[in-house]
Amino acid sequence: MPIAVLTAVVAGLCVSACNAKAPSGAVAAPPTASSSPPAPLTDRDGDGFLDSADLYPDDPTNTPNPVVTADCYLDPDFGAKGHYVISVDVNRRPIFTEAWAETPESCDVIRGGTPPTPIEVTALETAKYEVEDLKYLYEICAEVQKEDVYAGRDFAASSSQIPEISGALVLCPTHPHAAAWKKSIARGRIRAGLEQQGRVFGSGTYLVGKEIKPGTYAITGDVTSCYWERQDRNGKIIANNFILAARRVQVTIRSSDYAFHSDGCGEWSPA
Repeated sequence: MPIAVLTAVVAGLCVSACNAKAPSGAVAAPPTASSSPPAPLTDRDGDGFLDSADLYPDDPTNTPNPVVTADCYLDPDFGAKGHYVISVDVNRRPIFTEAWAETPESCDVIRGGTPPTPIEVTALETAKYEVEDLKYLYEICAEVQKEDVYAGRDFAASSSQIPEISGALVLCPTHPHAAAWKKSIARGRIRAGLEQQGRVFGSGTYLVGKEIKPGTYAITGDVTSCYWERQDRNGKIIANNFILAARRVQVTIRSSDYAFHSDGCGEWSPA
């Protein structure tokens, strides 16, 4: 068949086929969806990770370990620096040994956004900290200051410092200053008991027997411009003293005294 005739025949077939109408009553096929609907945002095991990103969507214990890094200055003059990755042991307790080996003075810690581990939760609860303050416990643990205040020989932790130090010890119980920190906590608890008994007090005027207990009290250290006086019921001075400078000041408050007043002396505690 000649090419021109064959072309015409094919064209005719296309026209008749392309112009053919669907039979009456036929239902057209629905269009094919270009993409499937998004998966629902579910967290079956309640571990804080969506199932779509959770390697163990039905096991809440298999959550990723936190990613914690510390950038530290290694001397008080803020010269040499060190960068440390704080990993965890089999119990998911942070490991600070790499940082401790270089005794950093000051650290800035960055912690990844994973939910707190059980040990971190306990540390936060012990320290009475919010979750966003967890980094500060890490910084206390990472630093090994040569002049650590909490590790001072006679330092007694305050009522707010006791939970903070205790929370840090949950994270880093083997810290190089751990033993000294525990002694500071013990001294602080003794001090808190004395405060409740009215046997530790600072500047001011106190009623003897009601606000403070009679006894012998002292202040040690660099005492300057310290004035104290014992008063009777009429406000008259029974005895007084002004100390320009001394390493120790001592006074005995008698049960017959009505009040005791001091100014600029510091904190009195049982001698």
